[in-house]
Amino acid sequence: MIGAYDSTSYKKDDTDKTGIDPMLGALEHHGGTMASYSLQAGSPAIDMIPAADSFNEAPVRDGRDYYRADGDGDDAVGYDCGAYEYKGQASLVETTAVSSVTISGAVSGGDIAYTGATVGTRGVCWSTSADPTTSASCTEDGSGMGSFSSSLTDLSPETKYYVRAYAMVDGAATYGGNETFTTAQENDGIEDSVEDGVSSPDGSTGDGNGDGEDDRNQADVASLKTYTDGSEYATLDVTSKAGVSLESVKAVDPKTTDAPSTVSFPYGLFSFKIVDLPAKGASVTMSIFVKRDTSISGYYKKNMRTGEWENIADAIDHTSVSGKTKITFTLADGGDYDEDGLANQEIDDDSGPVSNAGGSGAAVPAAQPWHLVLLALLLGGLGVLLACRRGR
Repeated sequence: MIGAYDSTSYKKDDTDKTGIDPMLGALEHHGGTMASYSLQAGSPAIDMIPAADSFNEAPVRDGRDYYRADGDGDDAVGYDCGAYEYKGQASLVETTAVSSVTISGAVSGGDIAYTGATVGTRGVCWSTSADPTTSASCTEDGSGMGSFSSSLTDLSPETKYYVRAYAMVDGAATYGGNETFTTAQENDGIEDSVEDGVSSPDGSTGDGNGDGEDDRNQADVASLKTYTDGSEYATLDVTSKAGVSLESVKAVDPKTTDAPSTVSFPYGLFSFKIVDLPAKGASVTMSIFVKRDTSISGYYKKNMRTGEWENIADAIDHTSVSGKTKITFTLADGGDYDEDGLANQEIDDDSGPVSNAGGSGAAVPAAQPWHLVLLALLLGGLGVLLACRRGR
């Protein structure tokens, strides 16, 4: 007991604290089914009952059905006297602020700070409605007290979500507060209905690179119809990820560029931007997936320093992805193959697979306009010469 007492109705013992202010708040409903006096900061009732005191052992939950613990944060292991546990359940499961938001994923987590209770599975739950529970989408990120990180996956683009941490404490789910976030917008420029039509390695559609996630929901993957054959698809994949995005993806007719005519581009060219690189001058690994085509022998891109088109393929794989040919290459921000030539955390690209390439790095001069003029003059001169000979 704390405070004044009536000796005719209560027998005092050595644990009582008389003649001091218990520092109580008003009798109110703070949660649960009954009203209670809240404890104020500094109340002598806080941590009054040792957790290991079997004689004076407090219930695991207080009168509001909140778990008891060392809520005041002074690291004293004890329960509070009375029906109200100071800083009970709500402060003991905390939700980590959301970060690394993409069009289909995000990172959150939590921190569990219970004392004197068994903490089982922990993680986060999320939903498009507030206060998601374990019946919604959830992660399982270990067990016990302490902090943890959680990855939220398979989210929809441009959608607002609520997420909160949870922990199974003495067999019951306990939750932290809500954090909200909105997933990013996909900016690759390809209609979802087009991306949904690409063939997947498992025989379904919508997942051109076979990573198990629809291409329409990934900022760093895009599937589009090729220029040379409207029924054929190509899938572009920034395989090094790192939070980058593809923008302005489109199929290009090689004849509208200075691409060399001495090599064949069976799927035309692909124009795209890679944005949000982690640093200026960063490099990324790209993969292009087309239908299995063993005639593909290289991937050509213009060297902006020399003006020549070169084979930049690091690897060409016709077997590991069912029904697909996979072409892998590397691009560097501000490097020889970055069209704008600037280290600005963006890479601009026009390039395409070829079917009669030389080895990696093999160069083919670009079809420069003055080359065409010179060729026309030579042919014209040859025609005049032949005409003169016939006239003799």
